[in-house]
Amino acid sequence: MPLLARVRQRSLIAGLGLSAAAAAAVVVPASPAAAATTTLYASPTGGGTTCSSAQPCSLGGAQAAVRSAVGGMTGDLAVQLADGVYRLSAPLRFTAADSGTNGHTVSWQAAPSAHPIVTGARQVTGWRQTDAGRNIWQASVGAGLDSRQLYVNGSPATRARTQVNRSDFSANGAGLRFTTSALQRSIASLQQSNLDRIRVVPNPYYSRSAYEITQFNRVVRFVNMPEQCTVRIFNMAGRLVRTLQKTDASTSILQWDLMTDNRLPVGSGVYIYHVDVPNAGSTTGRMVVFMEKERLNSF
Repeated sequence: MPLLARVRQRSLIAGLGLSAAAAAAVVVPASPAAAATTTLYASPTGGGTTCSSAQPCSLGGAQAAVRSAVGGMTGDLAVQLADGVYRLSAPLRFTAADSGTNGHTVSWQAAPSAHPIVTGARQVTGWRQTDAGRNIWQASVGAGLDSRQLYVNGSPATRARTQVNRSDFSANGAGLRFTTSALQRSIASLQQSNLDRIRVVPNPYYSRSAYEITQFNRVVRFVNMPEQCTVRIFNMAGRLVRTLQKTDASTSILQWDLMTDNRLPVGSGVYIYHVDVPNAGSTTGRMVVFMEKERLNSF
């Protein structure tokens, strides 16, 4: 082949290569731009369902907004918490319903320069000094609060306490028993304050409970019971149906098998229970029982 023809052929081949490269550059699609992140806003004083920077939601409201949006996510979702203390009366639980979908994420984060605090602590107000010499302060928190920690301005504080000597108590297989009269009075006072916590579960009782092992077993429970007490159960006619004794200090539960003292099953109706605690006082309550119809297989 003449030299000029070979040169022209190579130029043609090179030209075809460039054209193919240019064509390839045209047809390759560009990467899609990242979807914008949607931001929801929450604050300690927030409310409603808008969750905007001008009208922020509460934590629960923000969580509800997230759950309603995750099904059709087209971009990431962020919940931004404003500065302050978020006080919860129940745990803030996250499940799969709070997770991102379609390859996107859900994140919870503090607002810029903010330091939000999410806490289940209960704020105690109305403090007054009762002993200036020993720097003792007192505040009322109402019945039913059994706290184990106390914080003042974010630091652990010392709660009410007393000195206990080895001679003040005796040990046995069931635990410790105080023998000092002053400590016994303190325990009795504590038990008296806990009388309002005594409950019957389930109440009402509908034919069965979760504590029953077989279909022939009937069980209701008295919970939050003191170490020792006597429970008397009456019907609405005022007749004593059953007397129960609690002497086990290792548990706060007392069970009733829904039988009378004569070992007969009780009937459906309303019953009054009276709990008597030695040296502490007593409390009464009401429970409702619905018994299923007895079926006899033989006569």
